Amino acid sequence: MKKLSTPFKPRARLLLQLGNELIKNEGIALFELVKNAYDADATKVIVSMRDIDSIKNGEITITDDGSGMNWQTVTGIWMEPGTDYRENQIKKGKKTKKFKRLPLGQKGIGRFGAHKLGQTIQLITRRKNSNEVVVNIDWRNFAKKKYLEDAPVEIYERKPELFSGKKTGTQLKIMHFWNPWTKGMIRELYRAINSICSPFKSPSSFKAALVLEDDDKKRWIEGLLSWQDALKAKLFKATCYLERNELYYLYEFTPWKTMSKVSGRKL
Repeated sequence: MKKLSTPFKPRARLLLQLGNELIKNEGIALFELVKNAYDADATKVIVSMRDIDSIKNGEITITDDGSGMNWQTVTGIWMEPGTDYRENQIKKGKKTKKFKRLPLGQKGIGRFGAHKLGQTIQLITRRKNSNEVVVNIDWRNFAKKKYLEDAPVEIYERKPELFSGKKTGTQLKIMHFWNPWTKGMIRELYRAINSICSPFKSPSSFKAALVLEDDDKKRWIEGLLSWQDALKAKLFKATCYLERNELYYLYEFTPWKTMSKVSGRKL
C-alpha cells in the first residue's frame, strides 16, 4: 500500500482559468484596473486604446500618477495570486496613505483582468525614491507549460525612464487581444469610467479618461453624458463648512430652463 504526503502542483493554465472565472467580461476587467489606480492614490488615470477591433494590432495602455510599486511590492504582493493583502485592507477599513481612500478593487484581481484583456502585458511602475520595476508577461506560455513553476515571468529593475524625476505611478500596456472590442463594449466602458470620476475640485479628486486614438472610433462615444455634463445639469447644490463651533450650510436649487413653472431657491 502506497502512502504519500505531497503538496498540490498547480497547473500553469490555472491562472488563465482564474481570469476567465473571476471576471465576467473585458469591460469589467478594464474597469478593475482603473479602480486599482484609485486605490493607489492616483489623481488621474488615462485609458488609451487603439486598433481596438483588431486582435493582432490592438493595444490598451492604462497610465496613472499614483503611488506606484517598488521591487518588494511587485515580487511579494503583485506576483502572489491569492495574497490576502487587499482583503485585509478592506476588512480592517484601512484607508490609503495619502488621500485616505477606502479601497475599491476586488481583492487584487486586477492582474487577472489584464489577462482577460490580452495575451501579452507589460507593467512599468515606480514608487517614490525607487527605481522603476518592469514586468513582462506572455500569458500564452501558461497554456503551453505544464506546471505553474515552469512558466516564469520576466521582472527587472531599471533607472526611471517613464516616471522620471519625482514622478511616480504605474503603466500597464496590454497587447494581442483575445477578442476585438465592439461599439457596445466601448460605450459601456465609457459610462463606467465616468462613474468613478469625482465632480469636485480638490487635491484628492480622482479623474479618469478614456481616449480612443482611432479617428473612426471616436464617434462611438459621441452623445454620451460625461461627468462634466452631469455637473452642469445639476439641480441641487449643498455647501457646508465648519467654523469654530458653528456649522454653516447653504442649499441651492436651480431648475432647468425647461422647468418654467418652478422657481429657484436658496436656503
